[in-house]
Amino acid sequence: KEVERLVSWCSHNNLVLNTQSTMVDSCHFLGTTITQDLKWAPTIISIIKKAQQRIYFLWQLKKFILPVHSMRQFYTAIFESIFLTSLTVWYAGASTRNKKKLQCVVHPAEK
Repeated sequence: KEVERLVSWCSHNNLVLNTQSTMVDSCHFLGTTITQDLKWAPTIISIIKKAQQRIYFLWQLKKFILPVHSMRQFYTAIFESIFLTSLTVWYAGASTRNKKKLQCVVHPAEK
């Protein structure tokens, strides 16, 4: 009954409603890729790529012998913001392999 009302409303407002069922493999929402089977590898791969791109800037700052406080601020602003994005959503479901990949990126950045 509700679907019929929706179709009627769309028709009345000159809108076409796609009534064919379509499957979506994944959805990107607030920086998190949600796959149909709830695998978090695409999200983790994206986070790793972003972090690796920013490590270069951290190393460049290290060359200028900045105070430790400034380096920590940069780390917090640039790295932690990447890693903590929707962490509570995907971390528990991440595979051990993907968690190790994340550690390989986090460890050098923390030094």
